[in-house]
Amino acid sequence: MAPLWAGEAKPSPKLPAEVCDPNAPLKPQPESTKRMITRLAGISREVDPIMVPYFAGKAADLVRKKFPEAKNPGERATLQWRYATALLNDGRSEEALQAIDEMDRMLADNGLSPKPDDVAKIKLLRAICWLRMGEQQNCLSNHNADSCLLPIRGGGVHQQTRGSRGAIKVLQELIDTAPTPYAIWLLNIAYMTLGEYPDQMPEQWRIPPEVFNSDYDIKRFPDVAGQLGLDVDDQSGGVVMDDFDNDGLLDLMVSASGLDSQLRYFHNNGDGTFSERTEAAGLKGLTGGLNLIQATTTTTAWSTCWCCAADGWARTAGIPVRCCGTMATAPSLM
Repeated sequence: MAPLWAGEAKPSPKLPAEVCDPNAPLKPQPESTKRMITRLAGISREVDPIMVPYFAGKAADLVRKKFPEAKNPGERATLQWRYATALLNDGRSEEALQAIDEMDRMLADNGLSPKPDDVAKIKLLRAICWLRMGEQQNCLSNHNADSCLLPIRGGGVHQQTRGSRGAIKVLQELIDTAPTPYAIWLLNIAYMTLGEYPDQMPEQWRIPPEVFNSDYDIKRFPDVAGQLGLDVDDQSGGVVMDDFDNDGLLDLMVSASGLDSQLRYFHNNGDGTFSERTEAAGLKGLTGGLNLIQATTTTTAWSTCWCCAADGWARTAGIPVRCCGTMATAPSLM
């Protein structure tokens, strides 16, 4: 593994604080960090977007360019399916629904009938488009402390109901002909987002509310990231909490799994809030990483963070599984 950054200092738990001041002159990044930044940037430029879900926008463009290559209506409809899927993965839910409608018209105009299994897949894709639209219009555009917490209630109930209503219609059609646990689960979630679970949904497909009860009451975990200055909109990733600048306060380092997702450092301000100091910490340009793992090396007392890429798709696309290597940032106070 190539190192991202390694602090050169003798280990000592009593070193003075070294706060990353955003107004101080930036220290030059070590050559090892620059090499890793170059390597990571090359991966995002050279990767096959068809193989990596985080490049759905590029994948949609590539599929669209292949439309003229279709030799018959069946091949053209298959490409349209792939196009709709890529649009959905890129967050373009409305366009994805339009692409599915266009596929339906193609099939009808050419007298083609999908297989029963394919009909179910088309309906499920359409339902997910509607659900994603509801999430974008509510959980993202009108985000609050209750958004996306299961079971959905209170502030998590959608104010814009078009997406969930559309999903319920399609999911009910799907369940009436080919019920699956996945479709039934999504139907329950859709009714939750409208505040109509459990009383107003079909009893036949209703998941008992007791299923969502915990064995032990650990209370509800509201989303307070926005209040703390930590509300980063990115892919799933990892987090490490440690006193990275040795000032006696626990800071945060956060990763995200998109190939262009910036590795971030948040300084603890000591008043319950955090300030992003990514560039001052010398991390700018270091991207990607589903997992962020903390450790202390046996040779030093410096806290080390290992940032690792997602395994499955990374290997398939030819991306180093653990391309982010190691990073020692500050003395550990353990």
